[in-house]
Amino acid sequence: MKVLILIPTRLFVEPDCLASVNNQTHADYSVCIHALAPIQLHIESEKNRVLNVVRNRNMMRDMALKTDAEWFMWVDSDTVIPPSAIATFLKYKKPLMGGWYKKKDGSVWVAGSFIPNGLFQFYKEQPADAELPVDLLGLGCAFMHRDVLEKIEFDPGITKDM
Repeated sequence: MKVLILIPTRLFVEPDCLASVNNQTHADYSVCIHALAPIQLHIESEKNRVLNVVRNRNMMRDMALKTDAEWFMWVDSDTVIPPSAIATFLKYKKPLMGGWYKKKDGSVWVAGSFIPNGLFQFYKEQPADAELPVDLLGLGCAFMHRDVLEKIEFDPGITKDM
């Protein structure tokens, strides 16, 4: 099954990330790196960063859907994936899956679920169950079928108004 690995970035891909992507055991894959310089979309720096990240992801989405790939793997430019990442995701064949990785500050995993009181909780430890259903997964390591990518457009969840 053909897989396209998508790496959006502002400037470059970390060498360890690129090495891990190029070292996959699954043979039928290619890599698309899209570097996009940020533009001023919002006066607040963090909102501007988020808007530019989403802008890049949507550009990559449009490019990806013009390929013949059946599966898409999103990898942040600083994320290191195991050599069996593609093979492992393909084994499960779920339409949308995420890999376990920590937030930059290392405090929690970029995955979580709503808890009974209606609050959202990030995972503080990596669960032992590899097929754990979650309510949120990060795109720093995400795997999705073409059917999913065709139906979504990435939304920053914030207004562009300055």
